[in-house]
Parts: sequence; C-alpha cells; structure tokens
Amino acid sequence: MSNPSILCDFLTRSYDIGGVISVMALSGLFILMTQHGLEYRKFYEKLYALLTHVVFMAKHRSIFLQDKQLKSHPPKNVESEILCEHIKKEREAATAGKRPYYLKKSELRERKLMNKYNELKR
Repeated sequence: MSNPSILCDFLTRSYDIGGVISVMALSGLFILMTQHGLEYRKFYEKLYALLTHVVFMAKHRSIFLQDKQLKSHPPKNVESEILCEHIKKEREAATAGKRPYYLKKSELRERKLMNKYNELKR
C-alpha cells in the first residue's frame, strides 16, 4: 500500500467500538503506530480495557493473544542499548580518572530483566 495512513480513521473508529472489532483493529493500529508514526494516546488504556472474559472467549482470541505476546517481547536492540549506555558511563569514568568496569554477560542479562520488569510496572 502506497499510503498506509489512509487506514488511520477506519482503524481508530473500529478500535473505539470495543469488543471483538477492537481486537481485529488492534494489529493494524499497532503497525501504524510503530512503523508509520501514528500517535494514538489512549491506545494502551483501551488495550487494557479490552482484557475481559468476552475477548478471551471470542472466535478471534488467538489473534489477540498472538498480538499481545508479540508486543510484550522487548525489541532486539535492548542489549545494544544497554551496552551503549554502559560504554558511555565507562567513558565518563575514564575521563574522571576512575578505573573502567567491564560489563559481564550475567550483568547484561540482569539489566535486561530489570528493564523488562520496569516496563511491566507501567
């Protein structure tokens, strides 16, 4: 599709309806938000409001659960972000005359888990 933002109004209105229709519009809206810069401020509010027993009993619950599972995984560049942040701190410590501290793999895993926990708290 040459201009995916054309679907914006349709998907937002479908998502606002609620119920199973919102579940169907969920993945399209998420793609518009992540890949095409759509700003939809109440997306997560309404996503959590969708978590009712009706959605889990619906015919399309597998689509909803797959989307939810895909969105719960952190992006693949989390490790590189953590490493860049640590290297920046090392560089600052070295310029201050302190000894650099190298990050171990176990500490990297620990920081990834801490980041995931902090995201879940929000």
